[in-house]
Amino acid sequence: MSSLLLFGNKSLHQRGCYAIYARFLSKKTNAREIPLTKEEQQGWDEQKRAIHDLRNKIRQKEAALRVRSGLTADLSRNRNMIEGASLHHQLAERKSSETGHGEAK
Repeated sequence: MSSLLLFGNKSLHQRGCYAIYARFLSKKTNAREIPLTKEEQQGWDEQKRAIHDLRNKIRQKEAALRVRSGLTADLSRNRNMIEGASLHHQLAERKSSETGHGEAK
């Protein structure tokens, strides 16, 4: 029996989940696979599109957070190089001030 007949008043998500479960059961029992109706296929396509859109939004937000916190590979590498260079420069200045510019070690 079609999931649309069983769950005619349910949401597209519930119908899609039931259709997936029905297909799973049909494979488990070696019965003939139940084809999806046009409405079920449209619901399934809408769900896939919604999931795809949500994943894209999540990726964009994660990328924005990484940039804001400086965790992107390029930004963090550049920052480490700059910090390392300034630290090296500070150490060199300290050594030169301790020994003096013209003095031998």
